[in-house]
Amino acid sequence: MAQSTDSWSEFDWENAFKADDARVHLYMRELFRFIDLPAEDDLILRSLTNDPEYRKIHDPALTEKLVRYFRKKDAEGDGEDLSWQKRDGAASFMLFSRLARLWAQEFALAGNEPSMPFMRIGCTYGQLLLQSSDLMELREDDPRSRTLKASIAKRMLSRINFLCGELSRLGQEYPAHEESCQHHFECLMESREKIIAFLFRVRKET
Repeated sequence: MAQSTDSWSEFDWENAFKADDARVHLYMRELFRFIDLPAEDDLILRSLTNDPEYRKIHDPALTEKLVRYFRKKDAEGDGEDLSWQKRDGAASFMLFSRLARLWAQEFALAGNEPSMPFMRIGCTYGQLLLQSSDLMELREDDPRSRTLKASIAKRMLSRINFLCGELSRLGQEYPAHEESCQHHFECLMESREKIIAFLFRVRKET
């Protein structure tokens, strides 16, 4: 029986998300070993299933634990509903969408430069988009979701810090991208301040 999360603190959630990040890291490690091979997914799954490190952190019930905290999907209506833009996480989602699109264009113009630094930044934008979306979908009328919001905000701050470090290094190593990296860096720092303010507000409500 899955452990109840009703009384989880933000640190309990953070530990769960750290384990989830570790699972993603192990998956990416295996992906680079088996990419483009026949039955790639089966090979990755078999390798992970036999990995003691993966078995130790494997938690297939994490998604089930999270479901109760999210709003039910509204029935589709006529016309465009823009109310989502006022929800927690919406401003971040729109900003990261724009930055991710700009970074995809930057990557496309990178030419013969090593692709991994560009891919790391692009993937991190994807993670930030997912977490912003999670904030938007959390039920605002459920006090249990406040510690979850705080934990998600902390994960977002950690990823923004990672992104800023990657952008600084890439801009120094490849001067042709320095101006673009600086623009991304400045936008992220502004977003970081807003997320910190959001984190303090949520903690005050808890």
